[in-house]
Amino acid sequence: DILQEHKIPFAETNIRLHELLEADEVFLASTTKKILPVNQINEKRISDRKVGPVSDFLIQHFWQIKKSWGK
Repeated sequence: DILQEHKIPFAETNIRLHELLEADEVFLASTTKKILPVNQINEKRISDRKVGPVSDFLIQHFWQIKKSWGK
């Protein structure tokens, strides 16, 4: 929902390992883990940053939405 609201393109699809290893940024999204940045797959570093710009954007917006639920 956050991506759609902010017109950020995305696709839910099966991804092959080589696509993940070539990505600029990788994160997992789930009900239990929320948004979890992935920095390394096997021995391959995905990014030198702990949190990429898209992951950071999603994390910040998720917490804003969660806070609004308590109001």
